[in-house]
Amino acid sequence: METNSQNKNQWVTYALIALVLALVISNIYFIRQVNQLQPKVTTLSEEKVKMKSEADSLEAQIEQVTEGKIKQSAQMLAINDSLKAKISVLQVKLKKGHLTAVELAKVKLELAELKENVKSYIAQIDVLKKKNDSLKTVSDTLKSNLAVVNNKAANLEKSNQELDNKVKIGAALKLATASVTPYKIRKSGKEIVDDYAPKVKKIKINFTLAINALAKIGLHDIFAQVIDPSGNVMKASDTAPFTADGKELQSTIRTSIDFKDDGSVYTLTWLNATTMAPGIYTVVFFADGYTMGKTTFELKK
Repeated sequence: METNSQNKNQWVTYALIALVLALVISNIYFIRQVNQLQPKVTTLSEEKVKMKSEADSLEAQIEQVTEGKIKQSAQMLAINDSLKAKISVLQVKLKKGHLTAVELAKVKLELAELKENVKSYIAQIDVLKKKNDSLKTVSDTLKSNLAVVNNKAANLEKSNQELDNKVKIGAALKLATASVTPYKIRKSGKEIVDDYAPKVKKIKINFTLAINALAKIGLHDIFAQVIDPSGNVMKASDTAPFTADGKELQSTIRTSIDFKDDGSVYTLTWLNATTMAPGIYTVVFFADGYTMGKTTFELKK
């Protein structure tokens, strides 16, 4: 009996030792498996981070090439929207808490395809930018040339205007000689030369014009201002304002002459309805929008 008991105890001991050995071997195998799996998990995680970074970079590249507000065709805009949508979907996938090796491989293929699409899109945008830059250069050149042409045209117009003004001034009639004779008028109507101021009722002005080959042959309106010793223009009821030397003026005498450029003598007459003061009077002549010349006469006390 004692021998059987000893044998039984030995068997139990052997069994326990075998169980312990089995557990040790199992733990060693599990640890090895875990150690082998850990690099794979780490590699998958690093790959995922890398691909997420690449997806973000693609999105930034698209934003960068389009930030210049280049005018794109409808087709290019559609490509832009499509690429952004694909990147957004890819980013969502990469944000998942866990991706299997198979899923990660699929995402990697999608990312590679997306890279090529973005590369092609950026190349097209670059071509478009170069075309726009070329067109802008042409446009700027045309604007510059137009500005030069406009400036030359403005200068030419100014020169023509100045020349035209010189021609007009040159063509305007010019006074050669002038003499003023004052008259008193008797009750009988007879006119007698008299320079006694209170009695003067009429003045007669004889004048000639300078020879001028540029002046128009034919009728010309002649205006005259009689200016009293105080500097006031003596007005007449039958005259209207006129323009000369760029100013609107009031005339004392107005008439028309037939200019023949032959030295003819012309006459202006003026009846005065008021008493004239003694002193020196000035008569200024105008024609063709310019001053012709002037003369003076004196009335005595």
